[in-house]
Amino acid sequence: MKYLFFLFLTFISNLIFSQDTLREDDSFMYSKYYILNSDGTFNFYFHHCTGYEYGEGTYQLTNKKIEFLFMPFKMPSDSIICSKDVTADSLDIKLYYFHDSTEATFYKILLDTLKTLYWSGYTELKLSSQIDTINISVPFSLALPIELHPQSDSCNVYRIYLKPYYSIYNSPSIVEMKKQKDGKFLCKYFYWESKNDYSNRKRKVEIKKFYSF
Repeated sequence: MKYLFFLFLTFISNLIFSQDTLREDDSFMYSKYYILNSDGTFNFYFHHCTGYEYGEGTYQLTNKKIEFLFMPFKMPSDSIICSKDVTADSLDIKLYYFHDSTEATFYKILLDTLKTLYWSGYTELKLSSQIDTINISVPFSLALPIELHPQSDSCNVYRIYLKPYYSIYNSPSIVEMKKQKDGKFLCKYFYWESKNDYSNRKRKVEIKKFYSF
């Protein structure tokens, strides 16, 4: 009975997720999808072999088509929140990506006083709150190296919110998809490629991609 109840919850969760996520069909080595929010906004994610892209804006959905209008994305500054836990004798440092509050689990810490390099994710770090200076850098992030001063800050708890680790997707500014008879959405785009005839002539190539909820 418990097993059936678990399957039911899984089915409902997948159904809810699929209803507001428009995902490209038959993608290989990459993932491209739009998350549609109930307030008329969307979040766009494009994960590929060389990195990540992100975009956001508003959308309009009708019986015939869906149109996405990408809006300019304001890049935030890194935010550091520190506090003092009088019951703790070691540092508590956590890094998050500001946009979705997911925790960054892979970063390096350089202690100037000990000249020791630590990598997070492999072991729980127990760093003394008496350290003068700590330098933190995050791979694949737009954040600059972060410098902390626990003693002068009188802090041993740090919560650091980072800029996105993906690039920002601002083009094209409008994406239109037409609804097909089978319920899928068709997105067309074009590009120019050079002909293989040793000339400077180019030809227009049409690409068709289908998306489904």
